[in-house]
Amino acid sequence: MKIGILGVGVIGTAIVHGFCMDHDTSHEIYLSYRSKANSDLLSKKYLNAKRMETNQEVIDHSQCVILALHPSVGEETVKSLDFTKTKRIINLMADTKLDDLKGWIGKDIPIVQVIPMPCIANRTGPIIIYPKDRTVAELFRDLGEVIQVEENQQMRALQAITALAATYYTMLYKVANWGEKYNLTKEITSGYTASLFAAISGLAKEQNIKKLVDEMTEGGLNVMALEHIQNKNGVDLWIEALEKVMKRTAGE
Repeated sequence: MKIGILGVGVIGTAIVHGFCMDHDTSHEIYLSYRSKANSDLLSKKYLNAKRMETNQEVIDHSQCVILALHPSVGEETVKSLDFTKTKRIINLMADTKLDDLKGWIGKDIPIVQVIPMPCIANRTGPIIIYPKDRTVAELFRDLGEVIQVEENQQMRALQAITALAATYYTMLYKVANWGEKYNLTKEITSGYTASLFAAISGLAKEQNIKKLVDEMTEGGLNVMALEHIQNKNGVDLWIEALEKVMKRTAGE
C-alpha cells in the first residue's frame, strides 16, 4: 500500500520503523517535511521511505494517510489540504474527535482512530483500532497486537490505560534509583527492575490476573509491600488518573 505520514515525530517515526523492520518493503511510505531531521534519517535508512516537499504531495501520492500531527497544528494543517485522492485516513491525534476531523476534511472518506505505542517500532505492543476496519487491521496486523473495538467509549477507556505509560516508566526509574542506595550499579538495578516487570507482565497476560493476586502469600513480602501502598491510597491513585483522562477525552 502507498502510505502517507503527516507528522514524523516520535510515534510517526516508530510506525515507519515498524513497517520497514527487517528490510520489509511491502509498502511505499511518503513522509511529510515537518520534523525534517527524522524524515531525512528515515528516507536514508529505508529504500521505500521518501520525504516529500509539501504535505499535499504526501497526500497526492498516498492511498492511506496517517495523521500524526501535533494537536496544536492539527486543525489548521488538515483544513489546508485536499484529501480527494485519499481512500482512507488514520488518525493518531489523541485529543481529536473523529466527527471534528470529518468536518475539517469536508469529504466522505473513511476515518479510523488508531492508538499505537512507541514499541510498534519493534512490532510489539497493543494497537487500538476504532471503529472496526478490516483494511486498517490488516495493515497493522504484523506490527503488534491489534485490538478492535466498536464503541467510542471502549476506545477512550483503552486510550486512558495507555496514558499510564509515563507513570509506569517513572515508577521503574525511581525503583532503579532506590537500588543504587544499596550499592547496586545503575546497570544492574535498571536491568533487573525492567526484567522483573517484563516477566511478571508476561505472566499476567498468560494467566488470570485476579488469581495471581489471590495467590500472594499472606504475611509475605509482596503482601507487605502491597498493603503499605494500598494504605497510602497508592493503587487507587492510578484509577483516579484513568478517570481524569476519560473526562478529558470526553471534552469535559
